Amino acid sequence: LVWGSQARRALFGRYGVTGLVNVDLTPEFAARLSAAFGATLPKGSTVAINRDPHRAPRMIKRAMVSGLPSAGISVQDLGSVPIPVARYYTAVSGAAGGVHVRLSPYDQRVVDIRFFDNDGKNLGKARERSIENIFFREDFRRVAFDEIGEIEEIGGVPGRRYIEGFMEMLDADAIRSAQFNLAVDYASAPTSLILPPILNQLGCTIVALNERIDQTKMSIPNASFQHALDQLASITTAVKADLGVRLDVGGERLWFVDGQGQKIPGTLTAAAFMELALRAQPDSSGPRTIAIMVNQPHVFEEIAERHHAR
Repeated sequence: LVWGSQARRALFGRYGVTGLVNVDLTPEFAARLSAAFGATLPKGSTVAINRDPHRAPRMIKRAMVSGLPSAGISVQDLGSVPIPVARYYTAVSGAAGGVHVRLSPYDQRVVDIRFFDNDGKNLGKARERSIENIFFREDFRRVAFDEIGEIEEIGGVPGRRYIEGFMEMLDADAIRSAQFNLAVDYASAPTSLILPPILNQLGCTIVALNERIDQTKMSIPNASFQHALDQLASITTAVKADLGVRLDVGGERLWFVDGQGQKIPGTLTAAAFMELALRAQPDSSGPRTIAIMVNQPHVFEEIAERHHAR
């Protein structure tokens, strides 16, 4: 290695393939990476790909779009949608896999590339190793000109399908009858395009914060995040909302504030969801087991015992 900055021993880490923009993750690197991913899929397959609104993921995503067709893989470009929408669309559209490119929420100089399988879940270790082997051996599959994959822009279809699927899974009448009053912080991200129609159909009264998409806020310092939570707590109390909710920019994490403006710790949130999950599954359904991290408090065992689970 003569002029490169460093040699990678592995591509995948905790957050997928990550690296500094235009240092570790360049357009050339991204095109080769997507070609390696495409080589693990059958020719003629389709991959759904999307990004967050920032210009750096836009650049990397377009490079990846160019690499996939060279391996005989067609591309469905979803544009900029939240990660759960991308996962759902990948699963229901018949795609062989998916890719999401985002600015790291922890460092605005870093881009994360997440790969999904045909169910919209993160790739398993075996699939990741297969991509790494092809990438490092440069054993890319190059198809003939008449087998090159197509590139299709999907537009608003994934969002509509996600909203329809979301509503089918809910007891909407029960939620409407509660007439919830909520304060929701959309974190200036594409979640503001998906969640408001769902909450409107559920009859919720919403006080919306940071609803306008802003690419400069895809990664913010921890101090700014804590300030946003404090602001949400104050507004939740001021408007007498039942609950305050902050979503992360990818749409996969939530932070809650109760009606008194108290920030709810993650452990308490997890315990509440465990209680709800066990209520939703009656004892007659058979043995029930909940998996939790080993460092969690005893309250989880108490909840399990109350519902005859473990």
